[in-house]
Amino acid sequence: MSGEGLRSRKAAAIRSEQDAATAEEALPAESSSPRWPVYLVAGSWVVLLCSIVAAVLLAPGMLTPPRGVETWLFFDGECNLCDGFVNFVVDSDSDALVKFGAIQKHQRKLAARGAPTDLSTLVLVQGEEFYTHSGAALRVFALLPQPYAALSAFYVVPTVVRDTVYRFVAAHRYEWFGHAEECRAPTPEFEARFLAEEE
Repeated sequence: MSGEGLRSRKAAAIRSEQDAATAEEALPAESSSPRWPVYLVAGSWVVLLCSIVAAVLLAPGMLTPPRGVETWLFFDGECNLCDGFVNFVVDSDSDALVKFGAIQKHQRKLAARGAPTDLSTLVLVQGEEFYTHSGAALRVFALLPQPYAALSAFYVVPTVVRDTVYRFVAAHRYEWFGHAEECRAPTPEFEARFLAEEE
């Protein structure tokens, strides 16, 4: 074979390799792009789901007082929304862990603990500690059986967010739900769940 023929074959082989490289580079970019964005999104959803499950499982235990500590829930006795919440708790609290009292009729008891007495919030007393606003409501949910106890998982929401929503509803509760002219007396079947009124 002549030298010229050999050079022609080598040139053809080089062109063939160059054409193959060019064709490979021309393939759609997504065929060789990394898939990490998909994995990142999927991983984020898994983390979020696990966090929600953990909050639902752990929050009730974290917000429940030590054994033997009583729970007293004080509420605006003239507020229909508050009365509805109390009725819901009474019906759901099969172990009778929560006792109730109208704020209007337990002013000294609350003042002695430094708790608010101005009807702007629920007040939950557990031993020597007291809780207000959304924290009080969520600690009540924590004492109820599932599925209601799962609502206490909202405790992981920042307090400023929870309490802003709570205060907004509380500010409009009479307008939206109405109110009674005076504190309602507990019905006979509920009476054992209510604290003795102050004289």
